[in-house]
Amino acid sequence: MHFYKYQATGNDFIIIDSRIEPVKLDADMVKQLCNRHFSIGSDGLIICANSNTADAQMIFYNPDGSQAEMCGNGIRCLAAYIMDKGVIASKAKQSSEIATSPTAFCNDVSIETAAGIKTIKLNQGLYSVNMGAPQLDSEIHDYKLEVEGNTYTGIAVSMGNPHFVIFMESLKGLELTKIGPIIEKASLFKNKTNVEFVKVIANDEIDVVVWERGAGATLSCGTGACASLVASVEHGLTQKKAKVNLPGGQLVIEYIDDGSVLLTGPAEIVFEGDI
Repeated sequence: MHFYKYQATGNDFIIIDSRIEPVKLDADMVKQLCNRHFSIGSDGLIICANSNTADAQMIFYNPDGSQAEMCGNGIRCLAAYIMDKGVIASKAKQSSEIATSPTAFCNDVSIETAAGIKTIKLNQGLYSVNMGAPQLDSEIHDYKLEVEGNTYTGIAVSMGNPHFVIFMESLKGLELTKIGPIIEKASLFKNKTNVEFVKVIANDEIDVVVWERGAGATLSCGTGACASLVASVEHGLTQKKAKVNLPGGQLVIEYIDDGSVLLTGPAEIVFEGDI
């Protein structure tokens, strides 16, 4: 079985194209493949499948074997794979021949996800995807959680998957691996949640540290960056377009006037192989 390893601001994923060869994976196999010590290692696994409504379908697995509705960095990696490999022949054709450099002609791709169809566009080496409109939970707005003797106040934002955004005066000394899993699994969240800790740097820049549902501490989270910017705007802390600094790099997020959120950032191949 052939695989590709892609990364987007340090968030790395195994991509397997089920349209080229049949793929049968269960949760245990996903966990094994994502294990960084005994296998390929990644923050998640993506199956690229056929779609009747888009150019391709993304089936996303967390490293614990569970499935997720959406992954902002993952969908950009999948789009990069599709554009790199020219697997949408109709878009790569300029006459009767398939282009030898598909990305020269294939600069947009639509991908079906559990959170709807998303269109990703390539411009000057960066991949942009409209993540749709966020959903705010009025019952979990400025909600206080008691964790290990400390109070954390956050806002629930869904970007197709759940997030709990907490604003901090400082991210230094944050015990992410201790606090993150407690909040992730709090009874308040029916299907668990991703957790973002945010420090506002300026009205156009924020720092974010992420604890991902089913993955733990990661270098980046695209939907988490989106949720963090939305929460910042809702609290009047930033403007609608801002740089989001994560441990793995920088993303640019824009809360567009139509109510949707645009995510822009890099994505690239790391290596490929056979298993």
